Amino acid sequence: MAPAVSASQAYAFADGSGGHACAFSAGAPSVNDFDVLFVNSDTTVATPSGFTAGPTAVTDQGAYVFRRKAVGGESDTVTVTTGGNFNAHVIWARIAGANAADVTGSAQVNGVAGTATPAFTSSALSETGEIAFAFAALHSFPASVPDTLTWAGSYTGITSGTQGTGSSGVAASVGYKVPAGTAAESPSCTWNNSANDRYVLFISLTSSAAATPSLPPRRWRRNPAGLLAR
Repeated sequence: MAPAVSASQAYAFADGSGGHACAFSAGAPSVNDFDVLFVNSDTTVATPSGFTAGPTAVTDQGAYVFRRKAVGGESDTVTVTTGGNFNAHVIWARIAGANAADVTGSAQVNGVAGTATPAFTSSALSETGEIAFAFAALHSFPASVPDTLTWAGSYTGITSGTQGTGSSGVAASVGYKVPAGTAAESPSCTWNNSANDRYVLFISLTSSAAATPSLPPRRWRRNPAGLLAR
């Protein structure tokens, strides 16, 4: 089947130095489900147990994408640990029908107020029928917190949110596109109220349907009785 977002949820907190538990509203994943975390913080963030990091963008803020493909026995909760009790915002998405991570990338602008993500174009995707995710990670707000985050083109927003205000505030929004590939992707997001640090992170996942091998062609032979047999 084609990849699809089956569930999502947002978490905002500032108490992550000892680990903040994020419980998935959909419960534990089924085998082969992907759980993907899009994390933005006023500090650095450790890779959660069982997850793989990438892409990441860490300069004036800590922005991360963490992913895990379920093999069975995974918990319905993940612990996100930050490098201090600083503002953090997490968006979780569960994806069914995906096979593996394909293309990742990011772009960033630091210390320049604006209301749009920086220009970004991915490399070409390896397959048609992929699902592509773009993550807008914002930090440091000169005035009001960003709102009305809107994805352009064929990207559909999952959810958005903020945590904190001023120079330590963070905001996050995730958009996705399916089907995507094999052309390169150029997602972009705009919003009201400027942010000084503006990052966009990108990841695509291939389809599990494309990974299913086809059956070999039948080969027939004629047996001594003259009947066709495999």
